[in-house]
Amino acid sequence: MFRGHPDEQIYHQYLTFKPEEKPSQKAIDNEYLEGRITIQDYYDLKYPDRKKLKDLESKIYPLSVDVGYCTICQHEENGIIQCNVCDNKVCIDCVYNKFHNLDTKEGSYLLIHRRFCLKLALLKKVDVQVMIAPAYLRELRSTGQAAALAMLAAETKVEEEGDMEEDEDSEDEEERRYNEEMRLLREKKEYDAMMKENPPDLQHQIRVFDNKVEKKFRKIKSEALDLQSRIDEPGHSDQFVDRQERLKSECTKKLQEIVVDVCTNLLAKATALNLTESSTCKDFIEKLDSVLLASKYLLEMTSVTNFEDSVNGVSLEERERLDVVAREERTKEREEAAIVLKAEQDARAKSARESLEHDDSGQAAPIEILSSQFSAHQEREEDENEDEIEESNEEAKKMERDGDEVEDEDEDGDGDGDEDEKGHGRVRFDKETID
Repeated sequence: MFRGHPDEQIYHQYLTFKPEEKPSQKAIDNEYLEGRITIQDYYDLKYPDRKKLKDLESKIYPLSVDVGYCTICQHEENGIIQCNVCDNKVCIDCVYNKFHNLDTKEGSYLLIHRRFCLKLALLKKVDVQVMIAPAYLRELRSTGQAAALAMLAAETKVEEEGDMEEDEDSEDEEERRYNEEMRLLREKKEYDAMMKENPPDLQHQIRVFDNKVEKKFRKIKSEALDLQSRIDEPGHSDQFVDRQERLKSECTKKLQEIVVDVCTNLLAKATALNLTESSTCKDFIEKLDSVLLASKYLLEMTSVTNFEDSVNGVSLEERERLDVVAREERTKEREEAAIVLKAEQDARAKSARESLEHDDSGQAAPIEILSSQFSAHQEREEDENEDEIEESNEEAKKMERDGDEVEDEDEDGDGDGDEDEKGHGRVRFDKETID
């Protein structure tokens, strides 16, 4: 029963426990070099914590149960439940009979060490006698119980309600604080996004351009193009052209002061912001560049066509080629119009001759009547020809507004039957022809 000294008890080994001496690293290395341990043993000795983890991982669950001697029934292989104090074990049937069966149980399971390991006797059964309370106490309990319970219930209810309100207030306070933090965080994100995309300085510059520059640029551009179109029109006097040139120079001066200088300043400020990721800033810079480029073309404008070519990217050689093609098309249209006009005049002259040679009865008309009819028809024919020629001249002038001049058409008034310079046929009627 005793180990070593007779006063030393086996149940107090922790007092005489001596820790196991761990081998030094040098000793482990020497053993491995001398070949007394394998490489796996070497790592197990060097890293004991890893060995414990490896051993746990290598186990197969459920683990096997160690069975032993039962202290109660003295069976050799039934003991499976360990005592709560010592290392003795008991079997399942004994535990049920001694501590759970109402007919045979001997008390609580906590007494297993005292009763079966130490082999001590049963505890005496304690019988508690219930003493009757005094009369005044019974009276007090019977009469004041309901009131006391009611008061207690009311106080308990008030306390519970107070606790619930405190909990709700605390929850509400936490929720409000959380909502406030989320709101601040959301506002911060929106502010950061705004500062990256469209900061206040850029907003101010865009407002200045929209309200003070863009509208005035459109108005000045319209005035300059209108004045240039008047200058380009042929047939105006020198005084009129000089006045239009003066108005145009004043307009370009205003363009330089109001648009070009302001846009240049705004472009420098927008570029200095260095907003490489802002699409708003990029669009604003592109708009400023387009306005400055259009202003440059307006300042260098020599004609409306020149301005349109500069805006559309048409070169000087391309414009000359387009002018040659347009001139050829106009010449072709004039020739076709002259041919059509000549055919109509020939047809009208032929019909007039036939109507003058014969009257409705088929007989020759008197000379005086025929002469008066011929003179009236000739006057009407000349008026119509003059109107047609004037209309054709006006159309030619409109088509040659770029600088081409239309040659004046001279009317041949000799009355012979030959064609004039423009191919208009003239019919000659005299008394001999009538006779």
